[in-house]
Amino acid sequence: MIDFFPKKLSDCANVEMLAYLLDTNYEALGSFLYSKRKLYRSFEIPKKSGGMREITTPIKPLKEIQRKLKPLIEPYTSHREAAHGFIEGKSIVSNASRHVRKNFVFNLDLLDFFGSINFGRVKRLFESAPFNLPAKVATVVAQIVCFDNQLPQGAPTSPLISNLIAFKLDGNLTALARRAGVNYSRYADDLTFSSNSLNLLKNHGILTIDESAQVKVGKDLKNIIKANGFDINVNKTRLQGRGQHQGVTGITVNRKVNVTRSFVRKTASILYSICKWGSANAEREHLKKYRTKSLSPRARQRTFLNEGDLILKIVKGRVNYIRMVKGEASPVYRRLAYRLTVALGCPNEDYNKDWETLLAESVYVLHNYYDSTQGSCVLIENLGFVTNKHVLKCVTTSNFEGHVVITGPFDYAKDLPLISFLGASDTNDVALICPSVHQHSQPSLKIASSPDYRKGTKVVAIGFPNHTEGTPPEILYCTIQGKTKFQKNDRYLLSCNIHHGFSGGAVLNLDGDVIGIVSNGNEVGARKSVGNMFIPIQDVAEALSHISK
Repeated sequence: MIDFFPKKLSDCANVEMLAYLLDTNYEALGSFLYSKRKLYRSFEIPKKSGGMREITTPIKPLKEIQRKLKPLIEPYTSHREAAHGFIEGKSIVSNASRHVRKNFVFNLDLLDFFGSINFGRVKRLFESAPFNLPAKVATVVAQIVCFDNQLPQGAPTSPLISNLIAFKLDGNLTALARRAGVNYSRYADDLTFSSNSLNLLKNHGILTIDESAQVKVGKDLKNIIKANGFDINVNKTRLQGRGQHQGVTGITVNRKVNVTRSFVRKTASILYSICKWGSANAEREHLKKYRTKSLSPRARQRTFLNEGDLILKIVKGRVNYIRMVKGEASPVYRRLAYRLTVALGCPNEDYNKDWETLLAESVYVLHNYYDSTQGSCVLIENLGFVTNKHVLKCVTTSNFEGHVVITGPFDYAKDLPLISFLGASDTNDVALICPSVHQHSQPSLKIASSPDYRKGTKVVAIGFPNHTEGTPPEILYCTIQGKTKFQKNDRYLLSCNIHHGFSGGAVLNLDGDVIGIVSNGNEVGARKSVGNMFIPIQDVAEALSHISK
């Protein structure tokens, strides 16, 4: 019976409460889990490295239960900095970026990562803090997420639970890496250590090299992995020196995160085939050449129901992968993205434009005739026109009309109509202007989901310093120099000189997403130099949220 209605997983004192959270009841949940019905199906897919990988996935009703369970588990999760797999805001790119430009990169894989996490380990996980579920409830949770005494690789809950199980492992290996003075990261079952010194890796038990020059896992590293209930795949242990191709989770890291040339060439070849012969013919040739062994049931059904659809899905994934790794500014990505739009029958000429020109279409000249000043502003998706408060100076909501005008970056003869000045934050030095309804159809910039503010990160700044009529926006390629404080607020320093009139301009990452707003520069005739700073976008968004309410 339910004594009270639970709101979170740890409230579940019995299985009836768990069933309630899963939008079912005890009888229905029990009859489903303990019936003789086959709850999983298995199929094989080819591995990139050769051989076949077995995927076990739940049937649709069970998958729906697991999808309801997943958000109940998520509030209790925390991740080590070294973990990058199946975590929002992280990816194989963030994992690989920790090992760029290192003299030595050491990779190893855990053997049967999901399979080694058995029913008992999952049950104990939910019996322990922070869940602290009763044994019966923990047992049912484990029965929902496990199959054949292990985590199935195709269940939506498995990645989340595997990271919870590996939390201690990541902590132990992070401590080992810090003692050694080397880098460590993990993406699912793929572990990577890197350093500029081979002796640091050898002297702290991370790896050994025998007399025949064979590289093996070191004693300390092996003991930690064993103590955490995992085994090492000895066939996937490799040390990569600077003079070799260095790869981490399929990404090249010798000089920067990059995709291999062969991957780009193959993607271009697929696009060429589609454009020349059509998607159906290109798909038949591709499957004959590269997929002779096996297709997943879903892929096989796709080829049967709509021939040519699978090859389009494959090439879309490859082009998006190149974008994720190389960034939207990459000429390689933009060239392939244009070919993809041609293959889809909807050519997008924007990909043939300079990437910077596209971004600049969302940055505007701002004229404050009330104070006789000029600055910049940026149109941000779901916000409006954003600028600095100091650009507007004495402008208020009452004297705004007729005194503030913004002009498009390339259409200087046309001023854009503005509805109102919504308000400003003196503390954060940001202001929000509401555009007309028509202006919402203008190109706007997206806010970066997980901005990278680390020192050395490459960024692009766009604004209108010392603007005169007809001059284009200035585009600066900068690096972040570090973090500072300005009037008790966080700011980040840029390597480029920011001049008067640039204030309110956009700072973007190499994906073209906004990570900040330029806030300070050197005014004309200023006697003292001011830092070249920008306001992080999360502070901008937080300040504006209070203004717009």
